[in-house]
Amino acid sequence: MTRLRKSDFIAMFRDPDYDGLYHALLSVAKAEPGGEVIALDVDSLKGEAFRRQWNEWARSNQGKILGATEPPAASSAPAQAEPLGDLTRLQKEQREAEAEKVKLIEDAANARASWYVSDQGMLDNVYNRDLFLGWFETNKAAYTAANVDLAVAGLADQIQWAVWSPRTQPVEEVRTLSNGEPELPTDATESQMRKASRAQLNDLSKRKGEFTQNRRGSFGSKFIEPTF
Repeated sequence: MTRLRKSDFIAMFRDPDYDGLYHALLSVAKAEPGGEVIALDVDSLKGEAFRRQWNEWARSNQGKILGATEPPAASSAPAQAEPLGDLTRLQKEQREAEAEKVKLIEDAANARASWYVSDQGMLDNVYNRDLFLGWFETNKAAYTAANVDLAVAGLADQIQWAVWSPRTQPVEEVRTLSNGEPELPTDATESQMRKASRAQLNDLSKRKGEFTQNRRGSFGSKFIEPTF
């Protein structure tokens, strides 16, 4: 038998790399009197993959293994009541930990959905709620923050958005110059112009009419190019 502190055993459940191993070990786990130590009959662990995973965990956590003990001697039924009670408490803590994990996932999904309402302008109305929940039912998807993003992406053209939503604003088309660079906006900032290429600056000047305006004298008369 291999012995672990109960806290270290439960920590295995909270580790996403070993939560599967934790559930496999439950079938060979028994709480010792006092409830603070869990005895594991690792040799009875089923599944080669789980045994390899246990060996990997044991190598990385040698300081958490308290040592091996002989199997407890047969005892009367009343004497077994305490260990069985401790195992029941352990299972109760496991259920509570799982419920807490589910709640955290749900809270994260709700927060993401609220962000689309408050920051992206998704209307909080019956139409959108039915559309949104229908996507999860149709796709049999878990209610997670990542799936909220997928739902909004898939329903973007059907969702009702507020008039101020960035998703309803017209997208300004940017012309591409002959060299493949995008044109500068007519109100380009000084920083944008410093970073721009000569071709972009020339194009901007032409669009602003800087090269086509007629030059005029101080009295408004046009300069006449001499013909001789």
